[in-house]
Amino acid sequence: MNKLSNQAILIVCEFVSMVLMCIAWPTLQKTCITLLPARWIALQNVVVSISGVVFAWMWKNEKFRQLSINGYLPIAIIEILFGTILSFLMTFNFNVWFFAIGQLVCTSVISVYIGRMTNAFRAIIFKDRERENYDNNIYLWSNAAAILGFFLSLLKPPPLNISLLLWGISWIFSIGWIIVYVKNRNIIKA
Repeated sequence: MNKLSNQAILIVCEFVSMVLMCIAWPTLQKTCITLLPARWIALQNVVVSISGVVFAWMWKNEKFRQLSINGYLPIAIIEILFGTILSFLMTFNFNVWFFAIGQLVCTSVISVYIGRMTNAFRAIIFKDRERENYDNNIYLWSNAAAILGFFLSLLKPPPLNISLLLWGISWIFSIGWIIVYVKNRNIIKA
């Protein structure tokens, strides 16, 4: 039952987050692609990829892994605050470079690092068939949410300021992991 409630929390948070993100993303992406040079877009993707390699390599060190898992809560709160504050600041005074650099820090460093941690949590919380079931359910509901969000954006794309607000609120998926982490802290922490 505890596992089911963990799964339900994560699926609901992911669903809401994905709907909001997919409503906002076409406007945000168009704005950034239009205003930023192609080299910046390439640099963002290179930095995210490098970050993925670095954190995956560092994760192999058991001391770093345990330190990361034990320090998850403050890092997750920083991720939520950083993304939310960035989006709300940009709602009132949009600067594409400030947003692009802030988004780069958030996605290439914080979110990639958090992703390593939540991957470990899934392996600890959901065992064997439960893990497969969770992965399948999150994939199913995440894609259903994306269809809904992109369809709503297709019908009426929101203006930039609304898209930024939705992007800021979409950090709710991290709140789901914080709840699950706190509920399962005794089995997650080493």
